[in-house]
Amino acid sequence: MVNIIEYGWRFRTSSNEGLARNRFTYWPANTELAQLKDRWSVTDCFTTYLRYEGTPEDYSNESIKQEDAIKYGPMVFDLDSQDASTPEGNWQLVVFEITKIIKYFEAEWYLPNNTIQWFFSGSKGAHGVIEPEILELLPNKYLHLIYRRLAELVIEMTGVTTLDLRIYDARRLFRVPLTRHGKTNLFKIPLSLTDIQLLTYNEICQMAQKPTTRHCYEHVNTSTRARIMMQMLIKETEKIEANKVKRLREHNSNISVNTEDIPCVQKMLMEGAQQGKRNESAAALASHLRQTGIDVDSAVAIIIDWAQFKCDPPIIDDRELREIETTVRYQFSSRGKTYGCPKFKELSGICVPDCCAFKNKYRYKDTIKETNI
Repeated sequence: MVNIIEYGWRFRTSSNEGLARNRFTYWPANTELAQLKDRWSVTDCFTTYLRYEGTPEDYSNESIKQEDAIKYGPMVFDLDSQDASTPEGNWQLVVFEITKIIKYFEAEWYLPNNTIQWFFSGSKGAHGVIEPEILELLPNKYLHLIYRRLAELVIEMTGVTTLDLRIYDARRLFRVPLTRHGKTNLFKIPLSLTDIQLLTYNEICQMAQKPTTRHCYEHVNTSTRARIMMQMLIKETEKIEANKVKRLREHNSNISVNTEDIPCVQKMLMEGAQQGKRNESAAALASHLRQTGIDVDSAVAIIIDWAQFKCDPPIIDDRELREIETTVRYQFSSRGKTYGCPKFKELSGICVPDCCAFKNKYRYKDTIKETNI
């Protein structure tokens, strides 16, 4: 059974705020979410949009990692604009791009315009959901990456600019429908196509002041075209991932260096960044991951996770997370800087040469050179 989800919530105190997560239960987690909303009056409630194989205990004790698990769940879209000067302007751009996405799936996938369930996010954007049964999907280890490739295809074919690609990682939490957004006090509510096309942003905000249950979606059947398109994306993604594994194995056989064998890097990953050193630490970690041969998307996922859950205070603001992602991608570009031992010693506060894989690697090479001489 692929039926385990992770859930979490955002907490705020007088001096701090953060995201509580790493709680696992069986989908759809109605009991747990009801306790959060009713007993603890939590506003921001989240679950992973993906479901996983195994039992909750498998993930609590880390015997299975979400990245490695077989996954199942819907394709999701997160559209959010910050380009316009007013919330109404942002919303109009989101509505325009929703229309382009709907038309794309109608024209290229032969899916009707009510295929995607749409929601007002509770802030200034929209969420979309396509149920996996419509795409005739089976559980797959790489499902989040398949969905990312689908989102990239949507961007390529439609030119939309508000679609967020960061949500397609193995552990992404998604806001639960009919729960309140902590910053706006508005609810995430379902929207019909008529709502999207005719209502203003202010009118939708008025609707979102209450968690009103509305039936805005009719189940649709898949099309042969959609089935073929999805199978092509699955084969393409699985081939790419197989090649990554092959390259990583070849790389490891040549270098034989593991992050766990480098104390300064391991300390930074486990304990977060020193005060005022967040961006520099993110850049250094990205430099290290690039040198180990990992791909840029995996590095982004690792360092975003580090920023959210290891740094103190945690980084949860979207603007700051985008800044972290930009830093990582820059380090993987041709202009990226290579950080060495002195910088990692400065950022981590430690250097343990006898236990360091990099130090021992080069010490071994020097020994060979002296022997040959």
